[in-house]
Amino acid sequence: MDRPLTLRERLKLSLHNLLCSYCRNYARQLRLLRKWVRHANGRNADSPEPLIPAASAFRIKKKLESEISRAK
Repeated sequence: MDRPLTLRERLKLSLHNLLCSYCRNYARQLRLLRKWVRHANGRNADSPEPLIPAASAFRIKKKLESEISRAK
């Protein structure tokens, strides 16, 4: 999410997911939510192309970062 996982981290996560039904359900819900949001935006779930202009995405990102840092 924030960065690619190392091999060790991926293995630990896989083992944890084998044992933890809550995390498996959460991961499944995240995948479905991501698919639904992309579908609602008119994008194919595998398409990396954003639908909004880069300048708009930049403004949104800066506003979110500002809100997050203010909340801390």
